[in-house]
Amino acid sequence: MNDAPSTTGYSYFPYTDGLYLWDETMPQNAGGTIIAGIEDLGEQGTVYFPTATSGMLAFGSYGASLTSYGSMAFDANNVLYLSYSSVVDSLISASQDPKLVRHVYLMKSSNLGVTWSNPTDIVPRSIGAEYEGMYPSLAKTVNGNVHLIYQRDFFPGYSVPPASGTDPDIENVDNASDIIYIKLPVSEIGTPIVTSIKDVNSAVNTLNFYPNPASTNATIDVVLKENAKMDINILNAVGQTVYSTSVSGNIGSNKVEVNLNNLSAGLYFYQVKVGNGKAITKKFAVEK
Repeated sequence: MNDAPSTTGYSYFPYTDGLYLWDETMPQNAGGTIIAGIEDLGEQGTVYFPTATSGMLAFGSYGASLTSYGSMAFDANNVLYLSYSSVVDSLISASQDPKLVRHVYLMKSSNLGVTWSNPTDIVPRSIGAEYEGMYPSLAKTVNGNVHLIYQRDFFPGYSVPPASGTDPDIENVDNASDIIYIKLPVSEIGTPIVTSIKDVNSAVNTLNFYPNPASTNATIDVVLKENAKMDINILNAVGQTVYSTSVSGNIGSNKVEVNLNNLSAGLYFYQVKVGNGKAITKKFAVEK
């Protein structure tokens, strides 16, 4: 699409989102039905996009939208399988500028795309150095397993610069990428991704950190459903623990004050583990 036809080039709308499905039963001008998009992992009704210090996009530029690179396959029972890549809400990469990473997702439909399973994220988490997952491609043969390859590295954006110069997304490091092969039983597709802290730890009702960004001090407010010990850690961008404390939590609101004077400006993660439950990790920023 070119909004200035008298010139060469094209128009790019990077914050456009939504993967659409169209088939021959739908009107030609209907545009299809939206079936996938960026996940609101915090269930807050909004998606967090950091501000890159360079003024660039808040995610790697592939000339694609927030959700893109769809690939499909069928099995012998006419179940439809879909892979795609999507920017991940609030998941910051290790790049020099704060940017969201993309992950690869799998979904399936047993009624030719009328309804779909929950998306299954197949890219592993790596706190402090999140992976970028891109260019997923499904094998057309599904025989009890789906077979998929995708590209994975630590930095958003493609890793090969154009002949005319260096892609601004590329870091001043060897941005080597791995080609990952995934074999996944079809029964495991549709397992819900974690969409709220309630899915991670049933003892936690709500979890908040304020102010965010913070400067010298901050408050972590953990609302518990039961009395339990709370282990609280703060990690830097490379996963090193820079603050740690343990407190006895009570039913209701538990406010833990954190001194940030010794932390330099940048992105951090706060991690709360209640009793024997899984640790809940969220991000925050420090400004000086």
